[in-house]
Amino acid sequence: MSESPELRRAIEAVGKEYIENQKCKADTADIQRKYEAVADTVNKLFNQIQVPVIFQEKDPYSDYEDMATTVAKEQKLRVYSGHAGHPVMSDRENLKFRAVHDWFGHLRYDVNFTTEGEFMKWFNMCDTFPIWTHNVLFAEVVGQLGAIKYLPDSFEDPRYEQKATELPPRHIHNMANILLD
Repeated sequence: MSESPELRRAIEAVGKEYIENQKCKADTADIQRKYEAVADTVNKLFNQIQVPVIFQEKDPYSDYEDMATTVAKEQKLRVYSGHAGHPVMSDRENLKFRAVHDWFGHLRYDVNFTTEGEFMKWFNMCDTFPIWTHNVLFAEVVGQLGAIKYLPDSFEDPRYEQKATELPPRHIHNMANILLD
């Protein structure tokens, strides 16, 4: 099923802000504190994943259905290890974030890799993280998806970079109004 034009405009607005946001705050004490809290939560959750986690260079799944089926069959969670550099989190923390994102997000809530799936995963996972980190998590999950949808060459676009930032609540409210009504 394709996205509605309204949802497509909303995710591209999120992506545009993520890419063009000149207020990337990786060096501020506030953003550092938020990412430390995210990393602490991720470490606790990572240790609760009920199958072995395998980090690999090749993207392990073609889509959500492939991930769900393969994890159920193999009883292993495979996680893409490329492009792990992050302005605040270590590579290891970022990879653990990906594993938690897949296990406690996609698989737990049975949501795919679409815009709606990523938003719903973020929305459902918010209860697991401190409330004051939710805008950072939104940037990490929905913002990055928006960036690859906004940029013509996706991750390969020279303007794409992983950021340590948070996005304004107006984007969350806009997407919630579209998806949760």
